[in-house]
Amino acid sequence: MILDVEGLFFRYGSESVLDEVTFSARRGEVLMILGPNGAGKSTLLRCLDGLARPSRGVILLDGKALAAFDGPDLARSVGYVPQRPETAGLIAFDAVLLGRRPHFGRHPAEEDLRRVDAVFRTLAMEHLALRPLEAMSGGELQKVILARALAQEPSLLLLDEPTSSLDLKNQVEILSLLRRIARGHDMAVVASLHDLNQAFRFGDRFLFLKEGRIVEAMEDRSRLSAELVEEVYGLPVDVTRHGGLPVVIPRG
Repeated sequence: MILDVEGLFFRYGSESVLDEVTFSARRGEVLMILGPNGAGKSTLLRCLDGLARPSRGVILLDGKALAAFDGPDLARSVGYVPQRPETAGLIAFDAVLLGRRPHFGRHPAEEDLRRVDAVFRTLAMEHLALRPLEAMSGGELQKVILARALAQEPSLLLLDEPTSSLDLKNQVEILSLLRRIARGHDMAVVASLHDLNQAFRFGDRFLFLKEGRIVEAMEDRSRLSAELVEEVYGLPVDVTRHGGLPVVIPRG
């Protein structure tokens, strides 16, 4: 395992947001965090990135407590893609170069520039390198933000709703890219997602949250049931199969 989370609690004041959350993530896999709004998905990702401090519990990254990492070591180990990335006045190449910041001192070295070039080639994004972020479509911008995280060379990549503002074509491209990144770079990818059908198409393992608690940690997508979806989301659904994958269809 690259990531082990044991007995995680988080509170905002007197409000419990995460309650006894325990799970793991593996290299080369995409773990999908699923659940309704307010389930605690974003807070969980912020805890995993060190942006929020849990009230209780342990987060282990390659066997080392996350709390024991200093800032630079944590930045080299964990990449985080938020829902609303900053786009202030940068071209794509410079935005991706920021992902190398934990690896160099005051100025990037030739090796950092080469690695950024390699990321653009790997993701077939060379045509975007000199384009301002403000001039990009939602899909192009999300690819640049992913490229920045990839340039960082983390062992754990966290993404909060990476397809929330994208059309269907770009959703499929981004989620396909995440799966390629996990496998090709031996990286653990943990992503929150609202679209269950996309999650079960592109994910490997699945964690269902409701009101801050784990309802189901699913190792095998074939175990998805209409009863589980209704329990988590409070919505009657049918679950059928298409091409060997589960498809969730709301009733009515």
